[in-house]
Amino acid sequence: MVGDGVGGTPLNILKRAFQGTLSELLDAGVVCATIEYRLSRGENTAAQSVEDCRDAARFLIKNTAKWNLNSERLGVWGGSAGGHLSLMTALADDKAFIGEHSLREIVTRFRCVISYYPLISFERMDLLKGTNFESPEKFIPVLGGLAKEKPEVAGMLSPVNYIKSSMPPILLIHGKKDTVLPLSQSELFLDLSNKAKARTQLFQTRAHDGLCHWLVISFEFSTGVSPWGFSFQIGFFCFQTGK
Repeated sequence: MVGDGVGGTPLNILKRAFQGTLSELLDAGVVCATIEYRLSRGENTAAQSVEDCRDAARFLIKNTAKWNLNSERLGVWGGSAGGHLSLMTALADDKAFIGEHSLREIVTRFRCVISYYPLISFERMDLLKGTNFESPEKFIPVLGGLAKEKPEVAGMLSPVNYIKSSMPPILLIHGKKDTVLPLSQSELFLDLSNKAKARTQLFQTRAHDGLCHWLVISFEFSTGVSPWGFSFQIGFFCFQTGK
């Protein structure tokens, strides 16, 4: 399953940042689905976005026989806002985000997660200094108020709070010079994952200044691997963890 990025529309998966990997997965026979979720606007917060993403997973599981899918080999993938949602979709407690009543009894289990440049904590505002999200007011639509006024919501929507040894393998991809959501977000997630003895990997990219977020995987990576070669590595990660 593929979680899209900013905007909540299913067509975002066709953006350049995803095309190489998407093509390799499809060529290898991996079924990909894209999610349309409610945005953090008006009465909706990121909690509703998470509900929609988790309901999408439940819906796929419910229809595995109809579409000839294997519910035991389900993965989730997304970038930026979709990166945050991909982590929340796979890691959050089923009982914490109850969406569609007809789907609520379906249990979701994921074999792997791939998350590009995600936000992993709404509680660690110190990690956002000098970035696009340094101002706490930026998250009012996302949380329904300031993080300090909504500590329970901020904690509930922070993927870092769901880290445990039994979580599925996770591949994080983050640009070293990202000024939208800094590398320190993924580094903290990796550090806490290692302490929990969970299976998390982090690949750092070296994209040019100003092109370190959405276009991050269009450039050469710190390992010297080309973008197309890196797409293969992502696909390989999916296949290895999905066995």
